Amino acid sequence: MATRLTIERIRFIQRSAVLLGVLFVGLGASGLILATSWGGTQYAWGSATIIGLFGGSLICLAVFVWVESRAKEPILPLSLPGVATGCLFVLIPSMGAFITPELLGGTRSIMIGSIVAQQFGVAYEYPFGSALALTLMGLILLFSVALLRAGRLRGARA
Repeated sequence: MATRLTIERIRFIQRSAVLLGVLFVGLGASGLILATSWGGTQYAWGSATIIGLFGGSLICLAVFVWVESRAKEPILPLSLPGVATGCLFVLIPSMGAFITPELLGGTRSIMIGSIVAQQFGVAYEYPFGSALALTLMGLILLFSVALLRAGRLRGARA
């Protein structure tokens, strides 16, 4: 009887750790999304609301990492390769998008793809546009290699 209660208590603690992890990663991600979407449009980037959202998000994500590092069966290490791949699937098209920001946001939003396209189509600065494009490709390559190395499971062979 005592053994059964102990096992049930351990399972409850493990489920609580998982729920805490989900709660804090959700709060952190939501805060970052709100801060980046409200910043510069509804609130100034230096306003207390945006700084508070960034600060609160970073605290929530730090608590998530702390909870996951102490959990017996953490969520993140098992799904890290999928997280790395998902980040790359979002990063690479967004860096090369130059028509989407102009269609959706007009001239209010400036993305790196728009700057590269303007160097070729508007300013006729081909050397600078080429340098920006190569720098962007190099940064994407470095970020991809770092992200895929971080996403590799420990002990897995490449």
